[in-house]
Amino acid sequence: MSKDLRSMSVHIFVNKFLVRFPLLLLCSFCTTAILPNALAQDWPQWRGPERNGIVAASPSLAVAWPDAEDEKPPLLWEAKILPREGGEGSPVVASGKVFVFANEPRDLATKARTLDPRFYQHIQWFDPDKMPADELKLREDARKNLPAELKGKARKEWITAWSEKHYQEPAKQRGAARRLNQGDKAVSADGMRMLKSVRDRTFGSESIFLNWLDDNEVSDEDRENILAALPDTKREAKDVIFCVDAKTGETVWDTVLEGQPESRIGSSTPSVVDGRLYVFGTTHAHCLNAADGEVVWSTKLPQNASASSPLVTEKLVVGLGGYLVAFDRATGKIAWENPALKGRRSSPIRWKKWILVKAEGSRVLACVDPADGSARWQVKGDGDSTPALSGDIAIVHMKKGVTAYNLYEDRAEALWEHPFEDTRGASSPVVVDGKVIVFPTTGAAAFDLLSGKPLWKEGFKSGIISPIFADGKLLYLSNGAQMLTILNPSDGDELAKVRMKGSRCASAALAGSAMVIRTRESLACFELGSGSK
Repeated sequence: MSKDLRSMSVHIFVNKFLVRFPLLLLCSFCTTAILPNALAQDWPQWRGPERNGIVAASPSLAVAWPDAEDEKPPLLWEAKILPREGGEGSPVVASGKVFVFANEPRDLATKARTLDPRFYQHIQWFDPDKMPADELKLREDARKNLPAELKGKARKEWITAWSEKHYQEPAKQRGAARRLNQGDKAVSADGMRMLKSVRDRTFGSESIFLNWLDDNEVSDEDRENILAALPDTKREAKDVIFCVDAKTGETVWDTVLEGQPESRIGSSTPSVVDGRLYVFGTTHAHCLNAADGEVVWSTKLPQNASASSPLVTEKLVVGLGGYLVAFDRATGKIAWENPALKGRRSSPIRWKKWILVKAEGSRVLACVDPADGSARWQVKGDGDSTPALSGDIAIVHMKKGVTAYNLYEDRAEALWEHPFEDTRGASSPVVVDGKVIVFPTTGAAAFDLLSGKPLWKEGFKSGIISPIFADGKLLYLSNGAQMLTILNPSDGDELAKVRMKGSRCASAALAGSAMVIRTRESLACFELGSGSK
């Protein structure tokens, strides 16, 4: 038998073993990798103890709470400590404490006028040059000619009907509906083109900005809508790490760090290892003492702002900070950099002795040598999610679907792939009992791990939050994190659905039977272990 055939046979045998006995292997690994008292009680990093969304030893979790107020999971505590526009970093739980990262902005009065992210978000900026000319004209004509007599519900129904008539993809339907809904308050396509070249530009005063509008012959309508959206304040921000008691929600400490305004990208989830907390902020990577919040080291990121959650190895702290970078765990000095692997949203994981990272900016999944940061191989891999592993199979949720790769030390080979009509590739998959479960924006879908055969599909308003598997159940914050949905992973049947009001992108942490979520202004802890099973 050839070397390649022997390698393939071993590969298939190992993966089949992992499919049949996943928890046996996982539990064996956990006993050597995680402290015994943390196994069931801690959620110390992004996606939990093993960065895979799986709780290997979970207490019994309920699916109904008939004796609780509103028949919802009982609220144990709520800590209203977070800034309202403080990012989407997920909470973690370690050694009886809850930690979360926030970017805390403040607005200062100023004479200057800056075309900052707030402005572009307000006008719902898009690039007209990336849209086919006939499609752009069709949409803009519809916006300009909305029937004036339509109001409220009738107007909304007309816009929805128009969008569904002209677009098949749900994402494009939503984009068209948003644009049409702006009506005569929208900046024109010509105005959008003009504003493309001055993003983040600061004008010394409003009069200077008005002169610039005149020089560019901006229409009266665009001028009015641009001025209505232009901030008269300057936004500054600091990064803050909050630490609260896991039993009471009372503040233990908070540490203010250097930062810049980044309400979306500034969304890293900390990693707590051996009494120290590691996080990528909006300008620096940081290491703090978990006990008191004292800063151990802070090192400038290659590029500002990161939503990547650091992977902590024996010697390194690794993540995407504009591109892949590793810091010395003890000193904070940069150990190596790989500028070819661009990104700032996805988070790396371990595969054997290697680092696996989806560099979404470069649109690749790469296997990286932790010794020097060099890539051993690369395959297709875009989207913001974190890959999931089952033995030597990697599951990658991408913008147009999900792909399974067989991993080898010198290459990766596509095992199967399944397209999705509507997905952002941002929700990380989970692999349980030989099933791949992934959440595109239209709901949930399960596939056989080895063959890719579709097993079940459930439709609902999903999002970009990653699921948790615990006590034989699949937990997920759906409907823009407004609902806790509990599914049976065997067949996708809905076991429970209750309102929670979480933050739109932050995933939950599960410590024992207590679930900690981030809301727009607080941390909230719910008991999932009481009620009907």
